Amino acid sequence: TTFPVYANMLTLAVNSAKKELVVIPNTKDIWCEDYMPVKNAKGNLVLFKYYPSYVRFKKYIDKITDAGPICDDLGISYTRSDIIIDGGNVVLRKNRAFVTERIFKDNEGVYEKTKLIDTLSDELQAELILIPTQPYDFTGHSDGMVRWLNDDTVLINKYPAEENQKFVKKFKDVLAAAILKTIEVPTSMYSNSTYEDAAGNYLNF
Repeated sequence: TTFPVYANMLTLAVNSAKKELVVIPNTKDIWCEDYMPVKNAKGNLVLFKYYPSYVRFKKYIDKITDAGPICDDLGISYTRSDIIIDGGNVVLRKNRAFVTERIFKDNEGVYEKTKLIDTLSDELQAELILIPTQPYDFTGHSDGMVRWLNDDTVLINKYPAEENQKFVKKFKDVLAAAILKTIEVPTSMYSNSTYEDAAGNYLNF
């Protein structure tokens, strides 16, 4: 309804690949990766609470989707969690998962930091690698910052145009402490006219 041209292109692509296309019913927004369940390291689906700080405004409140009834309609089994985190902030490989420090802001007043880390780690069945939130990224997601290439190598953005080089150093220090090699991917996102535009952030694939 909102993006008919793209929807038609996507449908044709799925059909040409001879894959089944299932429409997610009763959604309020298009970003299903964020509000649908997250698969943990054991292969089980965990449905986190979709109530990130960036949608807690009057103009966005009607965009919040509770995926519980959706999963029930589709016959998808899941475990519900009361932790606030969206799927775009979980980049998992085997038993290690990247999340940004945005989780502390989103769960402030509900979880003490150590308890939050322990609980989220248990629910994801993974060691958490906490990375700093990218400046000016209102979503606070990790999926536009880092991607696994293999068990000991990750892709990250190339940050020469980033004004906040303290953030870059902290980010790289965390990766080094996690004993991870990095490959830097060029990005054109710093030439965008607004920080809300993610064009050119090729890690967010």
